[in-house]
Amino acid sequence: MVIFNYKNQKDLYSRDLNLWIMETIDLLQKGNFDGVDIDNLIQELVAMGGRDKREVTNRLTTIIEHLLKLIYWDGERVNNQRVWTSTIKTQRIKLLKVLQQSPSLNNYLKDNYPECLLDAMDIFQTKTAIIVHTEDIDFNLDLILDKNWLPANTETTS
Repeated sequence: MVIFNYKNQKDLYSRDLNLWIMETIDLLQKGNFDGVDIDNLIQELVAMGGRDKREVTNRLTTIIEHLLKLIYWDGERVNNQRVWTSTIKTQRIKLLKVLQQSPSLNNYLKDNYPECLLDAMDIFQTKTAIIVHTEDIDFNLDLILDKNWLPANTETTS
């Protein structure tokens, strides 16, 4: 249901994005393609794709960071293992749901795994002052995405 009917979709886009989206949906459903603000529709669709890509790489980076904590941060493991494991589980669930909804992002994630790994290592090093090298990493993307996998030195119950 359209609340207002602006004559200029481009003007509406700059004034009220949510209303612009509702009106655009309404126009598309009615088959009124001439009234659709195509330029901004394309811009929004491109932005949606970018958000999904950022989401999967952010979640993967967070999972890797917390795996590194579990594996290498011995001094804090006893006090924080449950929280780190919970964060890994939560991020995996959310990441796998996005990948299930958009399977084409699997290839994007594989291509960007090395960058996510380096980012996570950088974050980990900043937080812990522990230096880890990529050749020390004994897990891969398949293990990271395995909802039942945790490093050997951690308890699997949380």
